[in-house]
Amino acid sequence: MTYFSIIGAFFLAIPFYFLWNYFAPIYFPNLPEVYSSIPFWHCLGIFVLIGIVKTLLLPHPHFVGWGWRGRCKKW
Repeated sequence: MTYFSIIGAFFLAIPFYFLWNYFAPIYFPNLPEVYSSIPFWHCLGIFVLIGIVKTLLLPHPHFVGWGWRGRCKKW
């Protein structure tokens, strides 16, 4: 994950935090209190974790595999 991805996750977590904490008690009243008001750093952690899992499961094809000279192949 690059620094731009972490910064992007930070800016995506801000509206998600406010929207979730505003709409969750209204539309999901049966949720436990733990899930109806999520702290901001947990929201940021969710977006960073999604980026890490995406990088692990779907690597960029430019960096996959090694050539016969021991260098990374450029697909």
